[in-house]
Formats: sequence, structure tokens, C-alpha cells
Amino acid sequence: MKIPFSLSLSACLLLLASSLPLSAASAAWDGQSWADYSQFLGPIDAGMKQNLRTILSSGQQQGRSAGRMGQIGDSITYSDAYFRNAEAFDVTNNETGHDYGPIRSWIAYDNTQPADGNSFYRDHGKGSGYGNESGWTLYRAISDGHPDKSVLVGDGTTPGNFSWVLIMFGTNDINDPNWNANAWKSMYHDFIQGYIDLGVIPVLSTIPPSLEHLDDGRVELANQKVLDLSSEMQVPYVDFYALVMYYQPSSWVNSLISSDGIHPSAGGGGVDFSRDGLTSSDGYAARTKLSFDMAEKLQRIVFDNGTPDGQLPAPGQSTGSFKSGFSGSGY
Repeated sequence: MKIPFSLSLSACLLLLASSLPLSAASAAWDGQSWADYSQFLGPIDAGMKQNLRTILSSGQQQGRSAGRMGQIGDSITYSDAYFRNAEAFDVTNNETGHDYGPIRSWIAYDNTQPADGNSFYRDHGKGSGYGNESGWTLYRAISDGHPDKSVLVGDGTTPGNFSWVLIMFGTNDINDPNWNANAWKSMYHDFIQGYIDLGVIPVLSTIPPSLEHLDDGRVELANQKVLDLSSEMQVPYVDFYALVMYYQPSSWVNSLISSDGIHPSAGGGGVDFSRDGLTSSDGYAARTKLSFDMAEKLQRIVFDNGTPDGQLPAPGQSTGSFKSGFSGSGY
């Protein structure tokens, strides 16, 4: 439901927006309005930015690979349809109006060359060595030696050496009849702290809606714990649950979620960035786009030391990202 504003308030907001630099007014999104995922990206305010910059500095001292993202989670992360196909081989049918080439390049090669099928993500990043596997719970990941294993060991030949990771656990955890949300949150806290200690910036993700838990509230409770951890530990989050419910509030099964009622759909193999793909038929593509959008935000605010959310840029400071990766200065 849309909340109406009074004419005077609307006028004031319009005047305020017109007086702000572009990035402050539009959050740096330059694509089609239907494809703006900004509302599903947790804020990175000045306090959080400072915390993330401290983690970044630690990671730089430990030799982490700038831009490289780790994929931590269960089958929803393990699938090649999530992130890997789009990162290594590009997206298709891009109707978003936004160029994802620059952020793919940053993730793959720290912007030293365009992303291609020969990057780290062709043969690495998926599997138990890198922190993702079908059927995993948070406890199973910890038992397998993570987070250290994903960053320092990997597949035994090539360590992950990530500078940041996107973590999604909970889908399988909540199936345990004895699942305790508070105990799970405490274990999750320690897991996240493990990445921080390794100089790796953690980004948390909510889990998608599930038919199996439609009426027991466990999905929503797990997601609330994720948001609580984000706030308490001052690390970012992406809200995949809210994205699914926004585009498919009453018909998410057989649309963004597959017929099994829990895994994202893959109508376009996880790379379909058309309007239909991102809002209806390719849930893995939607999750991948959400990850790319968070990558751009992290790069802009944290890695490139840009303006945090809720703060105007200083005179002469870069105001954000423009199409095709061009950066400009403030007025």
C-alpha cells in the first residue's frame, strides 16, 4: 500500500532532492526503475563504513585478493546458477539498463582486465572447500573447518583468499525440530567473527520463503536473527526474502522460487537479466543481481572510500558510479 503525502511535504522533498548531488538523490542507480534493488541492500552508514574499512585494512595486510567474493552457504549457494555462471560467462538479455561489466571485472580481476571465463571462478569458488555445499547447515560448515578453510585452504590447491564473502545459512538449519534461534544466532555470530578475524568483510543474506515453513514462522525468525546480527556486528546484509516477496508477494512458487518451494528458479540458467527473468522466472539471476549490486555498493563506499549512506559527499569527492564504470567528481 502506498502512503500518500501532503502536497507541502511532497514539494519540500522535491526541492530537497533537486538540490542534492546525483548520488545522494538516486543512490547511484542508473538503470530502469523496476530493476532498482536499492531497497534490498542494507545501509552502510558512516559507523558501519568505519568498521568495514578496519576489516579491509586487516585483509590488505593479510594479502586478501581485492574484489574477490566468497560464496558461503548451502545448495542455494552451491548451484552454478548462483553467481558463477553470470560472473564467469556474463549475463544475458540484460534489460536493467545497467552495465554489470565493471563490477564483474572488479570481482574477477580487481579491474585489471574484463571478466572472462578464465578467472578464478571458472574452476574455483564452488564446493565444500570454498564454504558451500548442498544440504549444509551452519553447524556443518563449522565442522568442515570454516571459515578458515574457505579463505586459507580452498580446494587444497587454490585458497579462496576472499576480500569479502556473502553468507546465507538457515534454510536447512530451521528444519531441525530442536532448532533454537538464539543458540543458532550465537553460533552464527562466532562464524561471522571468524571471517572478520581473517580480514574478510562478511555480508549476510536473508533466506527465501519456504513452503515447508509457511505457517510456523521459522523463516521470518531466522531472517530477523540475520538482521539483528548485521546491526549488532555492523556488517551489511542483502534481503533476498524481501526481494522475492516484493516481486511475487502471493505467487512466489513456480516463479522466483522453483516448484519445490524453497530453491530459486533457474529459468534462464541464473544469467537471465531480462525483466521477466529478474522478477518472475529466474530466481538465481535475481539473487546474483542482488550480489552484484551489493558488490558495487561495497566497492564504492568501502574499498574506494566513498560517501556512506545518509551523508552528503564533501566538495570535490566522488559522488558514485556512473554507467560503464565511469567515475565523476562532485560539483
